[in-house]
Amino acid sequence: MPELTTLDSDAPIDDVVAALHRDGGVIVRDMLSEDGRRAIVDDLSSDFGAAAPGSKSGMELWETFHGANTIRFCGLAARSRAFVDHALLNPVLAAVAARELLPGCADYWLTTGQGIATSSGAITIRSSNAGAAGGRSPPSPPPPRAPPSTSQQPPAIPIYEGACKVWPLSQITHFN
Repeated sequence: MPELTTLDSDAPIDDVVAALHRDGGVIVRDMLSEDGRRAIVDDLSSDFGAAAPGSKSGMELWETFHGANTIRFCGLAARSRAFVDHALLNPVLAAVAARELLPGCADYWLTTGQGIATSSGAITIRSSNAGAAGGRSPPSPPPPRAPPSTSQQPPAIPIYEGACKVWPLSQITHFN
């Protein structure tokens, strides 16, 4: 499996986009400042304390994917002003999203902001499933992902603490 490139948050956006196109993803080190990350976790601490672990979907595939000891919940923008200020309005995320999505659409939106706490105690703030408005895909999307295997197990997806993921519409599958 290819390794993802890691860039600093002050790297030129051209470098971030080039790595995204080449590798299918990029890790931006310190994209969230320590103060921003702490503010988000502080805002969400009562939500993490109130949420029960495990999936409540009733679907075996999702319950296996989510795990019995992992706490997760969505709607971070409604739960945390800090998530909006430090993650959604992050200049790196905004610049990459604008570069990738706006040439092919009038606007875009983030459909899932998810808080995840694993049994190891790691807390991940995950933003995913960004979509382009207007019914058109952005030009030159990354190559399509391989079709899922016929087994019922989802592929292993590494999740990094503080990660923010943006998936182009052409890349959204039932596994992400």
